[in-house]
Amino acid sequence: DCHYTGYSSTVDTSRLISTAKIMPCDNEVNRICWPAKAVGNIMDLFQRRANLHHDVYQHPTVTGVDLILRDAFVKASPHLQVRCRDGEFRSLKEASGDPVAFSRVTNWLHQYIQFGRHVKLNVDWDHPDMLEATRLLENISNRQ
Repeated sequence: DCHYTGYSSTVDTSRLISTAKIMPCDNEVNRICWPAKAVGNIMDLFQRRANLHHDVYQHPTVTGVDLILRDAFVKASPHLQVRCRDGEFRSLKEASGDPVAFSRVTNWLHQYIQFGRHVKLNVDWDHPDMLEATRLLENISNRQ
């Protein structure tokens, strides 16, 4: 998020991830631990996170847009269905607890709700051309 909001960040997150270890602690609880020399980077990471929350994530404009988006999705939910982990299609509200369905609800849904009335979909998803088109786009997404 720092990159897209113009915040500079000197925290090397890949280094923090690679040096992290899971260590057992009291009461059979595991904790994420780092070497002592990483303390400065970890403090910088959490300071940057606090700044982003204050200046970006909780900004009144962002909060207002979040509420508008929520209202739009609540209104559209009964009319749109997404395939869940079990293969069944469910409304957005019913599918909201399914991680597989959640991963399929991305920015395209916002655009579909906004512009869908201008596009008529009459798609046979099992047609060989559509199967191949789907496979090609999935290959791009999976970097294959």
